[in-house]
Amino acid sequence: PRTAAPARFMLHPYSPLRIRWDVFTSLVLLVTAFLTPLRVGFAIADSDDDAALFGVDRVMDATFLLDLLLNFRTGFHGASGDVVMEPRNVALNYVRGLFTFDLVATMPWELVYRLARPADAAPVLPGACEGDNLGSLLQLVDCVRLLRLLRLLRIYKRLEMVIGLQRSTRTVASFFVTVVVVAHWYACVFFLIGRLTLRMPKGSWASELCEVDALGHPM
Repeated sequence: PRTAAPARFMLHPYSPLRIRWDVFTSLVLLVTAFLTPLRVGFAIADSDDDAALFGVDRVMDATFLLDLLLNFRTGFHGASGDVVMEPRNVALNYVRGLFTFDLVATMPWELVYRLARPADAAPVLPGACEGDNLGSLLQLVDCVRLLRLLRLLRIYKRLEMVIGLQRSTRTVASFFVTVVVVAHWYACVFFLIGRLTLRMPKGSWASELCEVDALGHPM
């Protein structure tokens, strides 16, 4: 399709720089897809107790914030099929479209809650393991991170246009990733249900995991 002349500091949606950024963002989104259910299901709530996990969280937050800003400078397909590169039209199109949703998904709500909550705040929901903070609002706030995964749909469409993989290859790859991610989510949800609602027999693997978190720290 015919493309308008780009303005300064604008990114074409299929430019090499934008595609490399999309690939990097996709990898960060996959980390989010695996780490967030693990944090919620296994009560890994206070990431600042672990320097590595806290660092991973901040890298992901910075990545999605930068991606949000880049969306203001990335062209889009207009109604005629042309790629619009005029800065004002690009910004207005994003603000009227997915900006609000992306902003909610990008905000580090767990940091906001941690700074705002009282030091002696009680859990919102009762946990099944004595002494843990499974029911804290912080873990529910962590679930907002999963909204970031919807960016994969937009990234997938752009990469599909550039890479040009065969339909069968795309289908198999998508199916494999979906199965692995959904299996991981189910495992985390099942353990979460067990911790919240079931009486786990002493000596079982689940009761032993109640004594340490998924990083091996005592609870």
